[in-house]
Amino acid sequence: MKTLFTKIILGLVLVLGGIKVNAQTTYTWATPGAGGAWSTNTNWSPVGVPGATDNVIINQSASIAITAVPVGITLGSISSTPTATSTLTLQGVSAGTLNVNTVNITGTASITATIAVGTTFALVINIPTSGSFNMNTGSAVTSVTSIII
Repeated sequence: MKTLFTKIILGLVLVLGGIKVNAQTTYTWATPGAGGAWSTNTNWSPVGVPGATDNVIINQSASIAITAVPVGITLGSISSTPTATSTLTLQGVSAGTLNVNTVNITGTASITATIAVGTTFALVINIPTSGSFNMNTGSAVTSVTSIII
């Protein structure tokens, strides 16, 4: 009986130990005054690369370009609240669709926040009916192929 119980427990540990839980993580751009590659894990805090379902916060203090933005994934959100008038340019790894559940661009009367898309690819921001697209006074979106809400 003890051997059977041990085998059952060991089996459960092996089965449950192999299950990976995909948790949503919030990543913040770690170098607000400089651009860089999305895929460089040290550009983010916590260290890692945002992927499907993750939330992204980019509060730039200068105009920056983030390259190698993935396409074909769905992010939980992208938020940009710059500390100075600036443009955040997103340049994809290729043409494609970046799906985002929620986009927040927060400008003010004295700070213009712009999200632009690099000329190297076409970007479609696809927001589901349960998502949202929020822009404050002083916010702009330029060069995006289309925004589907």
